[in-house]
This record gives sequence, C-alpha cells and structure tokens, in this order.
Amino acid sequence: MKPCPTVQRHPFFEKSYDESEKRHINKTRDLEKYLKCRAPVGDRKNWDLNPLYGFPTGHTSIRIFFLYCKDCKKELFQNPCDFCGGTERHTMDDAVLFEIDSNHDKAYERAKKYLAAVKNPKFIPS
Repeated sequence: MKPCPTVQRHPFFEKSYDESEKRHINKTRDLEKYLKCRAPVGDRKNWDLNPLYGFPTGHTSIRIFFLYCKDCKKELFQNPCDFCGGTERHTMDDAVLFEIDSNHDKAYERAKKYLAAVKNPKFIPS
C-alpha cells in the first residue's frame, strides 16, 4: 500500500476540531501518523457514510471520520482537488480528515449531514 503523501483537513473537520481538547489533538495526531505511513487504520463505513472510515474502531466516545481520496472515485474530490485549492500536490493517494467529535453519536449525525452536503452542493446542513 502506498503511504498518503498528505493528510488534508476538510473545512467541516476544522469547524468541529477543538484545539483546547487534548483527546482531539492526540487522536488526530495518531490518525495522521498512521495515514502517512499507510498503516491499517479505521473501519470502513457503509450506507449513508460510504466512503468514510471511522477512527478509532469500536464504540469509543471520540470519533474521527476520514476518507482516502482514491475511495471517493473522484465523485467528491477531483484531481487537482477543489477542496485543497486545486493544487498539484493533491493526489488520489491523499487522505482527508472529515469530522471529529468527542460524542460518538453526534459525530455520526454530523458526518451524515456533512457528507450529504458534499455530495449535493444544494443541500444545506442545519
């Protein structure tokens, strides 16, 4: 498996990321480290959360959703990617952190809304 050259942070992730919360900082740092060396990480989500992955696995209080750009099959992000400003550094081997929340259930709820918004630009999340 190829390592992820870069790990992008989607604006939805930045909106939910709390720099004052140690668990956010530590889990995000761990996930970015795993993604950059392409260690097996996260569990793939189905149905209305496809193509997202969840980290950490199991039912923990904190949840981060992310995706591998190649898994979106260019349906969400193009190459060069509109999300990262259309730079040439973006490849389909990159990863994007999508959502984080200290509350497991809220993270799922928001990830569904945000993913619907990305898939359908006319959708307005509440």
